[in-house]
Amino acid sequence: MISYAKIFPQLIGSMYFSRADYLQKEASTVDSVTEAILRAHRNAEERPASVRENALRLLPETKPELIDAIAASYKDLRIWDINGGAGKERGEASIKFFEDAGLLKKGAVSFAQSFDTGSIDRVLKKIGRK
Repeated sequence: MISYAKIFPQLIGSMYFSRADYLQKEASTVDSVTEAILRAHRNAEERPASVRENALRLLPETKPELIDAIAASYKDLRIWDINGGAGKERGEASIKFFEDAGLLKKGAVSFAQSFDTGSIDRVLKKIGRK
């Protein structure tokens, strides 16, 4: 097995998708969800024990020692980015990765066409960047 987060640290591994019209019409809802996600990521960073507590509750079939190892790996790799992790540099690197892998035609999309960071920007203005 390989770890994309180790080999390609600029690659955005998980994203949330929405139609552009929904982002415009439901900006406050999107911002609320974005804020909740960032607060959860920050809680995991500030209180690592909360990851174990929640995992044991939500995934009772998982061995506790696996939970600790996975949580430590996620923390080390900054999988739960406390500032959203979807800036222009990482977005462009992700597009290039998919182009180089042959999954996207070169030049088919730009950062501006693919990413709308408005919600993250507004939420970070409200709760602060860490």
